[in-house]
Amino acid sequence: MKKFLLLTSTMFFVLFVFAQKLPFQGKLFELGWPVNGIRNIEVKLPDLLWSEVHTGVQITNGLYFIVLGSNTPLPANLFNGVEERQLMLSVDGTPLSPVTLYRPLASGLDSLYLKGSGNGSLKGGFIKGSAVNENLPYLKLNGNLSNTFDRISLGISSNQDNSIETGNISVSSTNGLNNYFSPGYLALNHNDTASLSLFSQNWGNKGFSGTILLRGPKTINFEIGSKHWENADLPQLQMRGTASQTILYLSGEKYQDAGVDKEMAQMTFFDSDDKNVILNPSQFSFHDAAGNRAVSIRGTNHGSNKIQGLFELFGNNSPEPFKRTAVISTEDWGNGDFGKLELFGVNSNVLISNGINENKAEFGMSGNDNLSARLRMAGPDAHIALEEELHSSNPPKVFLDIENHGNGNFGRLVLNSDGGTSTTYKPGGLSSSVPFAFENGVIVKGDLIVTGNLSTNTSDHRLKKDIQPLGNNTLKKIAQIGGYSYFWRKEEFPQKHFSESQQIGLIAQELEEQFPALVKTGDDGFKSVNYNGFTAVLLEAVKELNAKVEKLELENNHLHAEISASANKSEEMDGLKKQVDFLTKLVQEKIAETEKTAGKN
Repeated sequence: MKKFLLLTSTMFFVLFVFAQKLPFQGKLFELGWPVNGIRNIEVKLPDLLWSEVHTGVQITNGLYFIVLGSNTPLPANLFNGVEERQLMLSVDGTPLSPVTLYRPLASGLDSLYLKGSGNGSLKGGFIKGSAVNENLPYLKLNGNLSNTFDRISLGISSNQDNSIETGNISVSSTNGLNNYFSPGYLALNHNDTASLSLFSQNWGNKGFSGTILLRGPKTINFEIGSKHWENADLPQLQMRGTASQTILYLSGEKYQDAGVDKEMAQMTFFDSDDKNVILNPSQFSFHDAAGNRAVSIRGTNHGSNKIQGLFELFGNNSPEPFKRTAVISTEDWGNGDFGKLELFGVNSNVLISNGINENKAEFGMSGNDNLSARLRMAGPDAHIALEEELHSSNPPKVFLDIENHGNGNFGRLVLNSDGGTSTTYKPGGLSSSVPFAFENGVIVKGDLIVTGNLSTNTSDHRLKKDIQPLGNNTLKKIAQIGGYSYFWRKEEFPQKHFSESQQIGLIAQELEEQFPALVKTGDDGFKSVNYNGFTAVLLEAVKELNAKVEKLELENNHLHAEISASANKSEEMDGLKKQVDFLTKLVQEKIAETEKTAGKN
């Protein structure tokens, strides 16, 4: 077993410590006897990852002497923040027990180190190892509870070229709070992170300005300073969220009014999507992440420092000048303020104004030709005109107005065309230069009185093509159709405007099976019957039945002498005559019903 004895000299430490060397003396025994001879000794400081090997060390009567750091310089932080280090040794590869190196007391006038029985200490000295900070003094006071932070630290720092020196003070506590002071800087810290910073910044030709930073657990919450990039005298305040994104911005802004520089305050609100709201004395506006305005409420200067209100809505998918989709504003016509509403689209606009000599509501289409439409409503004469843009020589296509004939007012609607044709509607009657017609049907509640001829459908041969007879077996198909009396389900279908009286007619589904062309299915799924067309079916049935009757009568004449033997034929003829009577009656009823229906329509 090998042992050694460590002897140190403070004189040697003072001579060598600043050169990153430390003398070390020990005594080595082997099997209880002092060692004599030459050995190789390896030394290590594991905490600092430092080691070196001393070869050919002379040992006399167990004593040897080496200089730590003579082969590999000792670390500069050998005793920074600690009072001792563990030194590991091995002789010719045989490890020895570790040795404790104690921090020696400094001597001389270059430094001061006073240490109490605990961790409390007072240190004074000069910063070493930097050409810039060489010989700058410092003073540090440590408390007794912990030596992690200096409770009070006073020092002097300099800039890069050593042309400016600045005194600074740091005050800390054992819970991580610490303050830092310098002539241009004040910080309140926690665990070396500034929670509050106050400092002055030099913006060159803009001068010095103060800045305040408040930090939260993750990022800066508030920044108060100046708009140095624009004007160091204009203030700014930023409030940030947890993602270091600005959510509120207050600033002073410069603007010009009639060539005069003026200032105003402005407030901007942001969200996580970079949408923002801007508020200043003359404007309130909403913006998206690209800076496009969506809504703007602002005042416009109409001269003589008169500010009038303006409300704007913007659509950012349209090209200029239609980016504004809605404008509400006031206009000054010299004798008062008047409201104005404008709505814009890519190819259209709406204008409503109540200004003097401009009482109107205008709806228009802005196109590239002379055929863009415009609707104008004006008062107090109360007229509405739908006309072509650019003051076309043609009259308005639609014109509504109120006429005064001395004995009262009445409304009038005039429809015009480019060809000169027109139709006028008014309580006194209808005048038109073209036939008056309704398409897609007409609903009449009550009786329809017609003076003159009523033509339902034209049947001129010259208007038809692919004319085909109905063919045979019409009578057989008629036999499959029934005639019914019924009442409409008026309460369930009020939109149909059904009559409350009893009706006589056909069932559309039965008729459709035999004559599909006489039944129409509407968009609502309900079926209707063409009773006029059914007249032609009845006509062909009567003709078919009449042919059978004539044939039977001819046979009856030939067999008159054999009537008694032809009782069966006589019975058949009687039956056919009854059918003829029935069909004749049915035809007469249908014709009467058709005429009645046509009269009501």
